[in-house]
Amino acid sequence: YPIAAALEEGEAPAELPPLRIQYKDFAAWHNAYLDSPAGQTDRAFWRETLSGEIPRLDLPADVPGAPDGDLKVDRVPVRIAAGLTSRLREIGRRHEATLFMVLEAGLDLLLHVRTSQSEVILGTPVAGRVHPELEDQVGCYLNTLPLRTEIRTDDTVASLLRRVARLTLDAFSHELYPIDRMVEDLRLPLVPGRSPLFDVMLILQNTARYDLKIDGVRAAGCLPGESHASKFWLMFELEEKDGIEGVVEYRASRFRSETIERLCADYAKVLDLMSETPDLPLTDLRRRLQGEGGRREEDAFLRSVSDVGENF
Repeated sequence: YPIAAALEEGEAPAELPPLRIQYKDFAAWHNAYLDSPAGQTDRAFWRETLSGEIPRLDLPADVPGAPDGDLKVDRVPVRIAAGLTSRLREIGRRHEATLFMVLEAGLDLLLHVRTSQSEVILGTPVAGRVHPELEDQVGCYLNTLPLRTEIRTDDTVASLLRRVARLTLDAFSHELYPIDRMVEDLRLPLVPGRSPLFDVMLILQNTARYDLKIDGVRAAGCLPGESHASKFWLMFELEEKDGIEGVVEYRASRFRSETIERLCADYAKVLDLMSETPDLPLTDLRRRLQGEGGRREEDAFLRSVSDVGENF
């Protein structure tokens, strides 16, 4: 960041080279792309990927009948230790998957265990700066991709991870097609407070944050968890460091904090099992997690009974 470094030293930054293109040029190109053969190829890909009934997440609410329009938000911290993160990177390398893909597969598995659904769609943002000349532009190029995964009864951790890697690469190779066009093409109904395609967003930040200090003024990058309304039921905002840190933002009108804390603990357990036993059948992984969940519920019940007994 040579310009920021010059400002910190109180020096005049070097003159910026003129931009070859402006945001308006990108907008004109993108509009033309939508009607081009490339745009129609991307459109056909997403129509095929999202064909059939869209699997809506059936995650039970703590507050029955909570309206989707109530966007009250809260968040809980999440952390994945450095040792586990290292093992996740290693299993990714062995199966030609990035760390993001491993985290994606783990979240798919967690939601499958919690809901018994055989298909899961996660949303994830993409930068959209597909050309080098867009890297220095000021403007919003973001798009959101729906990542649809089928979870099969005969899957192992490894086979699911390979499928997630392949499907994610396919999705990113068609990332220019706007999500609002996908919704229009599929003629999906719009429900206030709920995304038409998915209820869970996964974000992994793996670029360095730069804090700028000028004459006592400190400017820092935005930190996760600063929104005032929930965009989705759940949003995992993670940042890659030695380990993985971040927050889970959730629809507070629908879920209680202790539910999300348990969800985060189960997510870490899923990732741990994935890293230790990649050949583990998913039926066994599900059995292990459901067994631990049942023990937690029994312990909580016994504690509540004990508390009642002490009051008499």
